[in-house]
Amino acid sequence: MSDFQNILALDTALGGCVAAVVAGEREAVRCEAMVRGQAERLIPFAQEVMEEAGLDYGDLDAVLCTIGPGAFTGLRIGMSAARAFGLSLDIPVIGVTTLQALAMNYVAEHGLDCSVVLETKRSDFYIQDFNAQGLAVSAPRAELAEVLLKALPRNSVLIGDGVVRFINEIHGLWNDVDYGYGLADMAMVAQVLQDQGLVDGVFERDARPVYLRDADVSMPKKASRILEGAG
Repeated sequence: MSDFQNILALDTALGGCVAAVVAGEREAVRCEAMVRGQAERLIPFAQEVMEEAGLDYGDLDAVLCTIGPGAFTGLRIGMSAARAFGLSLDIPVIGVTTLQALAMNYVAEHGLDCSVVLETKRSDFYIQDFNAQGLAVSAPRAELAEVLLKALPRNSVLIGDGVVRFINEIHGLWNDVDYGYGLADMAMVAQVLQDQGLVDGVFERDARPVYLRDADVSMPKKASRILEGAG
């Protein structure tokens, strides 16, 4: 057992809104797929799971949150909330990547090597490979489909919200796919933290965002006018 027994876990980076609490053997979860609206739902979800688990915020030992890669806006919502909880309660804010969280979910159920493929909403994919113990065997990266296909470990099962588009782009040239892992089971990830503590290479004690690439930025078509009288 680790020092982290009562944990609030948050994820808003994977196309949904997830709040979970683990407290001893108790757990409570709220999970809803959504493209937008996480900012309005996350704190109410957190309050609901805290009440269901019978905890006050002062009982928490840590806040766990996903740190990307994923949707830029969603990622910022989850991390901002986690940091606010951590600061106000004076407890650690612990990070786990979205790739690692999904790999842990899959390996816990199946015990097989996997490659997590996440949607970027652009032409490429976020990708990372993991062994049957849920440990990373490659660095997280953003790759185009043809590059990704050549680099995939031959015994890897593909999971994540990017696999549908990836399989379409490679014309079905990969057989081992599991489509059931779009949102992370944050209660399960928190249980690993609860049982094993800060596993090296899995959890980051001081959560910092992982982007892998810059956000899309639209530049104004016309030069901004300098306000009259501005110095």
